[in-house]
Amino acid sequence: MKSASSLALALAAVLILSPATTCAVTGNAADDELRDAVTRLQLVLAQQSETLRSLLKTKFFEPRCPYPFSNVMDECFFVSNFKLDWHEARLHCLGMGADLAMHTQLHALKTFVIQESFRAGSLWIGSTDEDIEGEWKWLDGEPIDEGLWAGGNPDSKKGNQHCLIMAVQQTPSLRNVACSLPSYFACHYKLEGEETI
Repeated sequence: MKSASSLALALAAVLILSPATTCAVTGNAADDELRDAVTRLQLVLAQQSETLRSLLKTKFFEPRCPYPFSNVMDECFFVSNFKLDWHEARLHCLGMGADLAMHTQLHALKTFVIQESFRAGSLWIGSTDEDIEGEWKWLDGEPIDEGLWAGGNPDSKKGNQHCLIMAVQQTPSLRNVACSLPSYFACHYKLEGEETI
């Protein structure tokens, strides 16, 4: 607010001391200094006005995420309030033009879920080892950082724990569970111009 009031004072000074009012001033040295100061102030104000116009034109002030996604640290997330199995959850995200959330947004997602007090204790996110048992990769093909796994994970009880869930209140938070379990899920919508995850 301080800079806005400074800008308003500068504008008032320029309007009061504009060239139309300074023309009547005689040509002594003090008047010349005053004219120079007003000219410099007008140039600074013009530059600041241009900067303000360009800021107002940016998407900074526009909602960036389409409904029903929420903007979280320049990422768009949807957290379900209903449960689906992993495959249904992924289809739901794909149907929204998104995909299950992945590695580049886990901390932002976790913070968002906790701050918004979603009832989800855990969420389906985008990884599976269904293609090759024990080879855990994100949906974009990147391997999972071993430091993200909760203690004792990944495990392969009875060979049917092929999908990834994020335990919201736990760090590290990734667990592998059976894909058929119903769970809440998180979708990530990729904004136009955003790099591929």
